Amino acid sequence: MIDTKQKALEHLIFEELVAANKKFPQFQTMHEAYGVLKEEIEEVNEEVESINKEILKDYWTLCRRSEANHNKKETVFLLDCLKESTLNAINELIQVAAMIEKTKQLEK
Repeated sequence: MIDTKQKALEHLIFEELVAANKKFPQFQTMHEAYGVLKEEIEEVNEEVESINKEILKDYWTLCRRSEANHNKKETVFLLDCLKESTLNAINELIQVAAMIEKTKQLEK
């Protein structure tokens, strides 16, 4: 049985696929589909890299500071950035899933 989160994700993927199909024609070749999938996956990796290298590193630096030097505004700002990058990565993954569905249409 598919849980509620899975259903919500499937709905988001479907909406992304519908939007992509309105904006761009169906893939003509497997090579074209590969290029689009590769680009979308690269965008996912860029977001994850941003989370790992930039935001978490800066947050870790704040964590290592003593409590006396703790800057709550800076910490909240970094956490907001972390959340935004995480949401961007999720959005990119939804686009990857939609392009996988679009690619499957080549096989029908």
